[in-house]
Amino acid sequence: YQRRVRGGKTRISQQRRVDRVYMSLSKPFKPLVVLDFDQTLTAQDTTRLLALASQVSKLEKWEAHERLFHQNWKNFFNAALETSKNKKETLATFLTSLDRYEKEDLLKTQETLSEFLKGLDKKAIESASQNVLFNHGALETMRELKPKTRLAILSVNWSKTLVSASLCRFDPSLVQDVPIFCNELEFKDGVSTGYVRGDIHTAIDKLKCFREIKSEIDHSVSIYVGDSVTDLLALLQADFGILVSDSESCAKCCEVFGINVRPLDVLSRLEKVGEKDVIYRASSWEQIKSFVFKFQ
Repeated sequence: YQRRVRGGKTRISQQRRVDRVYMSLSKPFKPLVVLDFDQTLTAQDTTRLLALASQVSKLEKWEAHERLFHQNWKNFFNAALETSKNKKETLATFLTSLDRYEKEDLLKTQETLSEFLKGLDKKAIESASQNVLFNHGALETMRELKPKTRLAILSVNWSKTLVSASLCRFDPSLVQDVPIFCNELEFKDGVSTGYVRGDIHTAIDKLKCFREIKSEIDHSVSIYVGDSVTDLLALLQADFGILVSDSESCAKCCEVFGINVRPLDVLSRLEKVGEKDVIYRASSWEQIKSFVFKFQ
């Protein structure tokens, strides 16, 4: 994957994207809207809810493990980003090194993680979903977009059951005909072994899955909504990538790799669509809904 190709082919590709968007405005169609889950739809990362559901006594150990993971990730991220900046590497090269680090770390900590997550049944996970807090307007926007778009969720979350149950709690119709692309805990005889099964863990994985979604779901325009570095490649791959947070790590990446972040409302007249290395920041879910509805 390469966003920074120069030359004639890039200009032709850009023009085709622009033409496709403008042509779509003259005929009925449903845009494809793909949403990240944790800290995009939700107010917080929901992974800790799985550890809490497993056993409250494990929570303190889980939080210590979580702090260590985030500190190690931050240290690697900053060092790798500085290296990429000095070597003038591309975003794809940087995220490939981050992909390698994250997957190696997951393998090293797999046994530890399994101790926190084993013993859960789906009923306990569904119960834990009651503690999922959603961002203001997110679920209402989903409900209004559903009949007018091709909606999907793409997440690195470890439990598809948790994602589905939390949405179903608000409105059961949200999980009907809305594909959820996500990892899942491994179950044996109805009980979790503690191991996570699936292949969506990094920005590279999300890009691959997003491309597959685009190829399999009929649409005219693609919109991706996310919040973090893990979403960056998918945000750039979409016709319109929409950012919903002020993530420090994401902002650093955008600065180093020349990604322009502009307010979503500058697209009110669909000016300059299809520009490369541009994503848009939304101030609210209401703004996202209004933008998507311009394609109706």
